[in-house]
Amino acid sequence: MARNSISRRSAAASGMAMLVLAAAAAGQAKAEELDGELLSLKSEFDASEEELGKLFAEDEVLPNQDPRIQDIRDREAVLVDRRREIREEMADLAARTPEGLCAKAAVIFSDFRGRADHRYFGSYSPEGAIVASLARDILGRAGA
Repeated sequence: MARNSISRRSAAASGMAMLVLAAAAAGQAKAEELDGELLSLKSEFDASEEELGKLFAEDEVLPNQDPRIQDIRDREAVLVDRRREIREEMADLAARTPEGLCAKAAVIFSDFRGRADHRYFGSYSPEGAIVASLARDILGRAGA
């Protein structure tokens, strides 16, 4: 008899796990449907951050007279401008899902991170601190 109750518990646990996974998949599908543009802009923002990091690293190791420097700096400027446009486009969109809110919060947090730490003289601001704190709350303290 105990053997049957274990199998019923296992079946119930498996069923619950399947429901949770199905709900998560449905949630992501709904997020794509409702906030697809926000999520796409966030992905582009992330990719631009990675590309900027590579360009900055390349720029740092080249001597000032290297003819490639101007090309690198031109590409950096294009990316910086596009990131500004992404922020403006995201600001014009209403987030309708938790995933959309998190996309906006992640971009906000990347911008305000340094202004949120009072140990960084010259960059800290109380406004930046509260904005970064709100973004961390949305993202979850561990994810920020």
